[in-house]
Amino acid sequence: MFKKMKDAFGVGGASVDAVLATPSVLPGGLLTGTVNITGGDREQDMRGLKLSFECVAERETDDGEYKINKQFGHQDMANAGVVGAGQTLQLPFQIPVPVDCPPNLIGGTSLPGIKLGLRTRLDIASARDASDFDAVTVQGLPAQMAVLGAMQQLGFMLKGADLEEGNARAGHLQGQLGVYAEYEFHGQGRINEVEVTFVTTPQECGVLVEIDKRGRWGFEGGDKVKSFTLPTQSADVSGASQYLHSMLS
Repeated sequence: MFKKMKDAFGVGGASVDAVLATPSVLPGGLLTGTVNITGGDREQDMRGLKLSFECVAERETDDGEYKINKQFGHQDMANAGVVGAGQTLQLPFQIPVPVDCPPNLIGGTSLPGIKLGLRTRLDIASARDASDFDAVTVQGLPAQMAVLGAMQQLGFMLKGADLEEGNARAGHLQGQLGVYAEYEFHGQGRINEVEVTFVTTPQECGVLVEIDKRGRWGFEGGDKVKSFTLPTQSADVSGASQYLHSMLS
């Protein structure tokens, strides 16, 4: 009876720890590392080991907004087996990072509103599962960095970002990930705020720009939504600046 109680609470049981070899990655790259399984004070049956690349996004409903976990993909690392008392198992892994995964590191600044991570879950028979969560940093692709750099060059300072559930559309490009990021910039002049969203493929980066303008003489303003497309590997800040300047003027 005492052993069953310990198993139920995970006391003295096996533990799992993922060690990332690539804690910082690019969209379209690979997240690699090793999963370390350490046996507890007794032999235990494993029913499986799963890795999932996850994010936290906002879901909007009629009752308001709330946070949800969304998976970008998962990988089954191991099937049923046994981990002995004190035994150590090391399993290398690699998980693709979707090319339209939103960056959460911009110019050396981390964006806490875009929470990305790797969840490791070891399913143990008749016992509490062992789990681990490691934060993942995703850097921007050249076109994304060019656009965000151009915004700041035009005097719009980044104030934050968040993830929304859904698929954005920018021109002829439709998102496929199930979430999209909004990068929010402080306004200036008659502009209250600007939000930038990316829809990215290996070849093209669609840029959706939502502009919240103040009205004249005290009248209410309104939002304007515009978009343009750049080659994904283009780092041309001046070209992006020209597109943005014409939209924001």
